[in-house]
Amino acid sequence: MWIFFRIVFFSTLSLAATLGPPKLLEEPPNEVWFQKSQPDGTASPVKLKCTASANAEEFVWLKDGLELEIGGEDVDGGVTWERPGQNGSIVISTPTDNNQGYYQCFVSNPFGTAVSNKVYVRMGVLEHFARRGVRVVRVDEGAPLTLNCTPPMGRPKPTIFWLYRDTNREDVIETIKRRHIGIDAEGRLHFTAVQKEDGRRGLLYECAASSPVLRGEYRSGERVRLEVNERQILSVPIRTLYSTPDEVTVKTGERLKLQCIFGGRPRPVVFWEREDGELPKDRMKDLSSGESDFGMALVIDHVIPQDAGIYLCRAQHLQHVFNVKVHAAPFWDEKPPLDLTSSEDSEAELRCIAGGSPIPVVSWFLNGRPLSGPQSEYDDDPRRQFFQGGRIMRITNLKQDIDTGVYQCNASSSLGYVYSNVFINVKAHAPHFLMPSKREWSVVIRSNIDLDCQVDAAPTADVHWVDEDDRPVIPVEPRVTILPNHTLRILDVHTADEGLYYCNVSNKYGINRATNRLQVYKPTYFVKVPEPRDLEVEAGAEVELECRAESDERLSVRYTWSLNGASINESNTFRYIGDYKLRLSRVAGRHSGLIECQALTDVDLKIAVMKLAVKDVPSSPRLTSCSCSERKVLLKWDPSNSHGSPIKRYFIEMHTDFERDHWEVKHEEADSNKDIYEKELPLSPWVNYTFRVISENYFGRSDKRPAALDEGESRDNCRCQTRASSPYVNPAGVWAQGDKPDNLIVHWTPMEKIDWNAPHLQYQIRYKLNNPSVAWDEFIVEDPLANNTIIREQPTYKEYLVQVRAVNAIGASINEPEIVKGFSGEDEPTEAPGAFSHGEFLNFSSLNVSWNSVNEKSIHGYFLGYEIEYWPVDDVVIMAEQVIVPRDTQFFLLSGLRPHTNYTAVIRVKNNQYRGPTSNTIHFETPEGVPSAVGALHVSSVGAHSILVEWRPPQRPNGFIRGYFITFTNDQNDTEETYVLHRQTHYLHERAHSDSPYKVAVWAETKAGEGPKTMRPVRTYPIGDPYRPSFLIANLSGGSLDVEWLPREAAGMPGSSFLLNYTLAETGLTNQTFPVFLPNTKIHLDGLKEGSRYVLVAIARDGKRETPSEPYYIDTEAPRDPSKLNQESARTAAWFVSVLLAAAVAVSLLLASSCCLQRRRVYKVGREEEKVGVPPSNSREINDIEEDRKFLEYNYGNAWLGFLFGTFLGFFTFSTLSPVYYSVLRGEPRAWMTTEQHIENITVTTISLMVEDTSEIRAETTATPCPTYPTTIEQILTTTDRAKKWPRVFCMINTMPEKHHTRVKQVNETWARHCDGHVFMTTELNETLTPFWELKFGNATHNTHNYCWIWDRIRTAFTKVYNEKLTDFDWFLKGDDDAFFIIENLKEYLKDKDPEKPYLLGTMLLYNLKGRPKDFVYPSGGAGYVLSKGAVKSFVSVMHDGEKCLNTSYYHEDTEMGWCLYNAGVEVLTSVDTYGRHMMLPIDVSAIVDANNSTRPVDRGWAIQSTQLPFKQSGKTSISNYLADSLESHFGYRPTKGVRIVEFESNDLELNGTKIDADVELWDCSGDEKFNRCWSALLDGTHGVILVANPERHTGESLIPWEREFIERGGIPVDRVLMVLLDSDHTSTNHSAISEFRLPSSLNGVHCVAASLPKDGDNLRLEFNAFLCNVIAEIYQDRHF
Repeated sequence: MWIFFRIVFFSTLSLAATLGPPKLLEEPPNEVWFQKSQPDGTASPVKLKCTASANAEEFVWLKDGLELEIGGEDVDGGVTWERPGQNGSIVISTPTDNNQGYYQCFVSNPFGTAVSNKVYVRMGVLEHFARRGVRVVRVDEGAPLTLNCTPPMGRPKPTIFWLYRDTNREDVIETIKRRHIGIDAEGRLHFTAVQKEDGRRGLLYECAASSPVLRGEYRSGERVRLEVNERQILSVPIRTLYSTPDEVTVKTGERLKLQCIFGGRPRPVVFWEREDGELPKDRMKDLSSGESDFGMALVIDHVIPQDAGIYLCRAQHLQHVFNVKVHAAPFWDEKPPLDLTSSEDSEAELRCIAGGSPIPVVSWFLNGRPLSGPQSEYDDDPRRQFFQGGRIMRITNLKQDIDTGVYQCNASSSLGYVYSNVFINVKAHAPHFLMPSKREWSVVIRSNIDLDCQVDAAPTADVHWVDEDDRPVIPVEPRVTILPNHTLRILDVHTADEGLYYCNVSNKYGINRATNRLQVYKPTYFVKVPEPRDLEVEAGAEVELECRAESDERLSVRYTWSLNGASINESNTFRYIGDYKLRLSRVAGRHSGLIECQALTDVDLKIAVMKLAVKDVPSSPRLTSCSCSERKVLLKWDPSNSHGSPIKRYFIEMHTDFERDHWEVKHEEADSNKDIYEKELPLSPWVNYTFRVISENYFGRSDKRPAALDEGESRDNCRCQTRASSPYVNPAGVWAQGDKPDNLIVHWTPMEKIDWNAPHLQYQIRYKLNNPSVAWDEFIVEDPLANNTIIREQPTYKEYLVQVRAVNAIGASINEPEIVKGFSGEDEPTEAPGAFSHGEFLNFSSLNVSWNSVNEKSIHGYFLGYEIEYWPVDDVVIMAEQVIVPRDTQFFLLSGLRPHTNYTAVIRVKNNQYRGPTSNTIHFETPEGVPSAVGALHVSSVGAHSILVEWRPPQRPNGFIRGYFITFTNDQNDTEETYVLHRQTHYLHERAHSDSPYKVAVWAETKAGEGPKTMRPVRTYPIGDPYRPSFLIANLSGGSLDVEWLPREAAGMPGSSFLLNYTLAETGLTNQTFPVFLPNTKIHLDGLKEGSRYVLVAIARDGKRETPSEPYYIDTEAPRDPSKLNQESARTAAWFVSVLLAAAVAVSLLLASSCCLQRRRVYKVGREEEKVGVPPSNSREINDIEEDRKFLEYNYGNAWLGFLFGTFLGFFTFSTLSPVYYSVLRGEPRAWMTTEQHIENITVTTISLMVEDTSEIRAETTATPCPTYPTTIEQILTTTDRAKKWPRVFCMINTMPEKHHTRVKQVNETWARHCDGHVFMTTELNETLTPFWELKFGNATHNTHNYCWIWDRIRTAFTKVYNEKLTDFDWFLKGDDDAFFIIENLKEYLKDKDPEKPYLLGTMLLYNLKGRPKDFVYPSGGAGYVLSKGAVKSFVSVMHDGEKCLNTSYYHEDTEMGWCLYNAGVEVLTSVDTYGRHMMLPIDVSAIVDANNSTRPVDRGWAIQSTQLPFKQSGKTSISNYLADSLESHFGYRPTKGVRIVEFESNDLELNGTKIDADVELWDCSGDEKFNRCWSALLDGTHGVILVANPERHTGESLIPWEREFIERGGIPVDRVLMVLLDSDHTSTNHSAISEFRLPSSLNGVHCVAASLPKDGDNLRLEFNAFLCNVIAEIYQDRHF
């Protein structure tokens, strides 16, 4: 029976809870405004919300205290239910005056009535202004002015504001926001001092009104036009135009605005302060912003009671004081009253604690009816007591039928009220248990147990414990006790405690009983626990644990495992083995912590714990809080688990939806010892943010764990989304400068998207002439990525004021943009300086010049100064120099002139863009100067007392050389001096001391004085006999011969002179020649007897000491029989004629060769000029075309001409015609061709055990191909002749600022010099590298990494070409800074093409794009492309045609260029040669070489020359740079890609005692085997090989493949091979590694050198020179013998 009773009772209780009093979910605001229905029937309905919980049964509305009829036919305004039967909201469809009043909603059911707050429904009105015409107000400039505005009638009071109107454009309306204009609270417009532009033509001031509650209602009022009388009033006394009343009352939460508007000139500056405290700067508007009327108003948002006090404004001697009072409408000091449930006969207390100023009055209601007062329906009940002025109501001795209901609390004052419903539920029922009424308790021996008895009863029940015999349980302290909550507690349980225990409960409504059975068991214990207790392992390890326990025989044991309190389920990491073991595989840091083994029975639980520490990256920090607001985010996180390594730092990273893949570090927290972390970060509007926190320890960052160890782990991210707003900032980097005489270009840095603050960002451009009488013009640039705009049809070179303001979909930026000054474009100056003349020479290199100044109005731009241009008249390559002289001077000292030189000079004026016409020309000749040092000084000891001195004339004589001074200084500082005339360039000194050191100095002299000394040390030989002389006999014919002494072959002292004894063998008669003294070495013998034998003995002499040679026997030719000669003459006549013809051809080639050599000397001078910083000029570039073909694979016409000329002479000299060998390096040594000992083009290939690929393509990585070699003399002559008619090519090279000192530098020093003109297109000027075009587009901040604007850049570049370069060049090449072009080959291809026709040359690619023809092709931008002069004209003609040429900033520049040229009808030239080989390669050489097609011959067309090297990091590039004295010398590893050619001149070589110079091309080659098809090209023409290896990394066996490929296949003798062991440690040499290095047997005889740069650099250079001399000697010998 008791079970049925409990079920029925609980069902009734649940039903009562469901059917409790209703709860209000929605209620109307305190005030609602509506607009009166229009005569045409249109109306704005009024909706009053009243929704409640589902148990609401009845809704009733009262209006002004009377029940409102809803839905009737005669109801005013058409009041209807919004959703009948669903909620209590009502709608007034056509509100009228009669619908105004106070409304209140009542919601009820049988349990009570809930009441809404009262809502005041009011009708808003806004009348129109009285009609008036335009009022004209005349005012003096600088005077204060106030314009009144009579507002129309309105309810509530309308808001008054003023607008600008333009009579020319009625659609243009602008809010007035100017620093000298303010609007007061009454709507008057005040001018602190009228400015001239306030009265500009067409400008009207319009007073307007709007309703603060009626949306869309706007009234246009009176219009005023100002006529400003221009007066130069500099000062107007200050006076008050308006101030806020002295007493100000404001409600809490509202905005406080105090105004002080002062008039006067200059504009008064207003200062604000608070007398009794500090101004609340965190809630104040910026006093310099428009929101505070630029300081004329103090604005405080969200007023609080503490803002009450005394404020004052002050301007000069005037001030106003304001007493601000803050009133507060009623508000809850505590929470609103809360529902409560109490038992019958208990008490209840309701708290209605509200605050406010004034203090609110509290009233109480029950079910909507007052509990007290004359209108109360309830009798005074003494059980209801009120405290604290009614704010607390207490009801005692509660009665269910009387006190149950909904109570209302109303706290009201004159400023408003607060209202709340609260429900009191009074319970009355029999006892029932809150826990099961039958329970069994199982415990182990000696444990403790609590038998609870939880009961709910109203009134409170009586509770008693009895045993199974219904005997009361007697407490036995302390083992058995009954707690105050009726719980029976038994401590230290024994088996005797088993049995039944009853809990009996009762009150006046009934009784109940709960049964408890207690059972006692033996405890469980472990026999095996996981070991060790503390285990530390590395991440990825495997761990196995075992756990086993014993229990009471009546129980069974179950095992569970947990990690840090979480149950362990089987997975890839955790696996159970049987009942007792757990295996952990591939553990990670997140598996660190406490592992528990739980042995569980039905009675007890035993736990064994071990600690596992896994060393790993830290765990991801857990974000505990992410609080986002509109302006900031607060992140809180817990410390990470360090996983065996202390946390070093925490990172907060952020990305936005603008850059989803870019995480940016916003904060770094280095303190890792906090218990909790938090950081506040600012946010921008209209951005979706994602934040995350990353921790880092020794093992790495928490987000960098390998995927296999991250299974199941999640990381917390915080996401914030901010609403749109007006921009906070305006574009930066604003400047203005025109580039043409009639325009002004405004530039700015496009705003980052995170600063847009809303969609549809645009730029408002405002500009005006810097003239007070000129008004501002403005327009909008809609492209948010634009970075400039052009304003056309402007006067030339005028100063402008410019503003650029950000505007988005919300509105304009909140900050006034900065006003920037700029100038419109310049024009060409029209006047030349007059009377340009020169004065006296200050010295041989300095001259005064003077001129008359020009009228600055003729400059048509910024007067940069005067440009003096002067040049040497007689130079083959004319290089003019320019100097800029300040504009305020009329004389200048020209310095740095070359002595003894004829000069021509002119002067012109210069502005920023143009140069003016030149002045009259002046001519002058500089005096002689002192000469430079002598060249190639060679000093050698030739005897014990003889020193031979040889030199070359000074490279810069600076006049006429008179002669040379020579001094010999011994170690005692005794000096002998001598002098020789200018014709002599040697001297033999024979008065030296034997075996003594000397310093020999030589210097030249001109009329101006003596030049610098050049000194060499030398040591004389000890006293002794000369070495036995060696000599050559030549031209032995008839009775004469020539003998040449070879002193340099002497192994010792050669002697200073030489003579010859010759004896006729048949008579024994000996004759002796006169001695010849060094440097002369030849003796001619004549008058010898024909047909006789002579004995020759050469004698070397040093002073009186002589040494003869071995006798040498010769036979002179016998005289011929004349008759026999006559018989043969006829047979040889034809041969003789042939020889004469061949000699004529040889002479012709000799003349051609001399021309080539002359041009090479010009090239050398040019290169030296570049070394000293002389900039190249256009004229020099023209003359250097033929000379500068010395880098990588240029056209070989001139050099091959010299080479074949040498071969041709060899034919006539030795009667043998060697096969022509076409070297990649353009030629062979030609020392035997000239009188000077100068060796040209010695090629050394460096084979290095080095290289790996590099991601950056350097300038030496070629992207254009090799030349096609001529194969006959006719071809060579034809090619050379054609060079005179080659077209002029202008090169445009695309680059970026970060490449200026890498790629640009190398391109500028290599192939760009071979263009007839070139320019680098970049986004940032660099004064150290020229020439440049600065082309900025889009977001200039990312211009260095963003290619999205390259199409704009190319279009602008070709426009500049069209305007500035078209008449000077024939073809225009566009290339990139990572490409290499062979300009001579390009010219060779283009020479027969007409540049006036529209041609396009490039690697053409198909592009199947929707809407474009199938035959449409475009030139690859990576390979570069060439446009003829005609093509440039065609391109510019369609460039702005939107149908033929896209005008958008599209980043595929090459496809869009192809499309424009396709539509312009430009003809495409093929870029494939006659063999089908591509001449312009769009990709790197490594992607072109086909290792699987090794049978295909190496291309000789425009192919890339490359060489492969086998191993990595040997230091071969460092050696190449060091030997070449390269500015790029470095000792860090930088791998070579492809091939690098280092060209230098070695002038410190001595071959057989003769000083020689050599041009060396050192090929620095890569060793990647993917280039093996190019090895034959690299080997072709190689004279020597240098192998470079790192002994710490490589072995001798590693050299075998390279020995086979380069030395054996190339036929390079081992004496032309140098082995360099370069230590990677540049501070010392690893002698151990070097000593263990062994060359393979195939390289026996190769000279090996060990070096460590830069320590052993000098020794390495000596070894290289010796190696070079050996190579040259062998080549020389091959060519002569």
